[in-house]
Amino acid sequence: QGVLKAMVISSGQMAAGKFSEIVRTILSTNEKYLLRSFLARLRRAYLRSVEYSLLCTLPIFQTLCKKFVSKKEGLCAVVAGSLPVSPLRELIDITQHDSKTLAVLLDVKILTSTELLCQMVFPDIQRGKYSGDQIDKLMTYVLENHTSEVRKNATFKQKLQELAFVSKQRGRARASDLFSPR
Repeated sequence: QGVLKAMVISSGQMAAGKFSEIVRTILSTNEKYLLRSFLARLRRAYLRSVEYSLLCTLPIFQTLCKKFVSKKEGLCAVVAGSLPVSPLRELIDITQHDSKTLAVLLDVKILTSTELLCQMVFPDIQRGKYSGDQIDKLMTYVLENHTSEVRKNATFKQKLQELAFVSKQRGRARASDLFSPR
């Protein structure tokens, strides 16, 4: 609590953005890990808006690409390795417990695997950003591991139906185009 208060006072005496720039450029990777681990122990009940705002500017979250970012950069979070292919967009990695705890504390949007698929991976497949092998690997995984989600989640089912992922001689087709009972 006292350390956070000192951080708020110090940052208030600096030019806007200077404190977070110091964290970004001067702290080593390990020191950022230690700071994140320390801050993850904070409780929401003890955070005032000024402290919350400061925490949101600190680049202490690591992305899947190992870049340090702050909450204010607006990225969503996922657990690394939740899919057999890596998402192509920048996302905060919450594999570490302290990272997930701090993400929850700071209201970072944490994507479920189906949200990740529908909002990022499927659109990137449609844009041609994944190779044929990656699509085959991913869709095999999705069909083997998300069948119950197809029955429960109408949006997921619709996105899956719209996705051209079945390999043909030339390109890919939607499953419904090939297996339609009509």
